[in-house]
Amino acid sequence: MAKRKNHSADLKAKVALEAIREEMTLAELPKKYGVHPNMISGWKCPAVTNMAQAFEPDQTDRARASEAEIEKLHSRIGQLVVEWFFPSSASHQLLGAQAKNGERGSSVEAATAIRTAAAGLYYRPVGESAESLRFMDLIDKQFLEAPWYGLRQMADTSSIRG
Repeated sequence: MAKRKNHSADLKAKVALEAIREEMTLAELPKKYGVHPNMISGWKCPAVTNMAQAFEPDQTDRARASEAEIEKLHSRIGQLVVEWFFPSSASHQLLGAQAKNGERGSSVEAATAIRTAAAGLYYRPVGESAESLRFMDLIDKQFLEAPWYGLRQMADTSSIRG
């Protein structure tokens, strides 16, 4: 199977222009340029439809305007993200500063303002009890001695019981 040819835009424009001029027939153009007649017809159609764009004002002005607008929108998005994650009223309440109305806000109000659970403000981690640590140590020792043991064999082992 033959490999597809990639034709340059210059060649496409040149062939399409000759097809539009109709100085040569559609059967003669493929012989001259070595392309299929269907390709020439396919190149001619967009050339005719996009011809008006060649006479429009400079596209770089539009591109610059759209880049400036995109930059403006990106900065606004960044500002909104910062406001959403770090609202000023919540930071004042968490730090114990005076609220806007002159009163101290509660920690529940602060948690609501920064969209977190109030329980997270009061949680203090608790360590394991001595008995739990002793059992975990026994289980670890037994597993190191016989890693192929399943749950039932580990429970039947006398070293864990005592």
